Amino acid sequence: MTENNVSTTAPAQLLTIEQAADFLGYKKKYLYNLTSAKAIPFVKYGPRRIRFRLEELQEWRNAQIMDVPSNAQIRERAETAAAQYCARHARA
Repeated sequence: MTENNVSTTAPAQLLTIEQAADFLGYKKKYLYNLTSAKAIPFVKYGPRRIRFRLEELQEWRNAQIMDVPSNAQIRERAETAAAQYCARHARA
């Protein structure tokens, strides 16, 4: 019996510009701007077509997420920083 060397992993899912825009919640024009600035991962498919790998888009989207502190957290950080500054620069 011979073993087949066929890969059991599925190929990366390629999305069109419309599908990628829907997935990210962006307009197509903005997505085109991101690709021309090479600010988002994409692949060329033929001379003029572009596609997006779903996994790469998910990773890119997750990297764009940042935590925004609340006003209370900002105030607390400012008070802590001010106290540390005053402790280091106390007048004699």
